Amino acid sequence: MSYDSSGEITQVRQSNDQQLIAIRHPLIYPGGGGQPPDKILLQSSAGIIKLEKTCWIDEEAYWIVEQPIRLSPGPINVEIDQLWRWEVCQQHTAQHLFSGFAFQRYGLESTGFSIFEEDSKIELLTA
Repeated sequence: MSYDSSGEITQVRQSNDQQLIAIRHPLIYPGGGGQPPDKILLQSSAGIIKLEKTCWIDEEAYWIVEQPIRLSPGPINVEIDQLWRWEVCQQHTAQHLFSGFAFQRYGLESTGFSIFEEDSKIELLTA
């Protein structure tokens, strides 16, 4: 299951032997705040590119191109992995439910939460 729409590569740059691209698209989530980025496929004139990781440079999100190819700014088709997004959404909601339970039942405050590929982490403030 995926969602297809149009987007634009706005920048292509190299950093520490990695190819990075900035994408303008209203629906893709680049990650942050303990939540991982969307997994997306781009279709451009250079081919199909799978993107799963981002980094931040000067407060702008860049997607890391694992298998660098010749890219330039311009229009692209973006396909968002909806099953991955649903998984992250469920984990995010579960964190809120668990944190509310821990506080209501035991008075423990949630101080952090992170979602990873295989598991999640909830940090609770205890003595």
